[in-house]
Amino acid sequence: MFEAFRFMADVASTSWGELRQQMTVGRQKHHEHRIGDLPPQARARLESLQLDDIGDSIFRFRTDGEGRLWGFAVGGVFYVVWWDPQHKEYPTEKSHT
Repeated sequence: MFEAFRFMADVASTSWGELRQQMTVGRQKHHEHRIGDLPPQARARLESLQLDDIGDSIFRFRTDGEGRLWGFAVGGVFYVVWWDPQHKEYPTEKSHT
């Protein structure tokens, strides 16, 4: 969890525009995911937290190699929903392996 706090402190003075422009391996490092495209366990988690009706998408920060910080951006404020230190909430195929 320390990684998540360190990441938030590091980006606290970075604008949303700057964050959205950050790239890694030719893709946006931080971006939104449509809630309907999330795996069933992630959608179920949002439903259990009663957060499945906030909007059509959820924002995901890549904090390090595997760590992901998920939440909602509302009025310039990021509300953390969950910390995924091992990238298991929305696993993807590794590129360039």
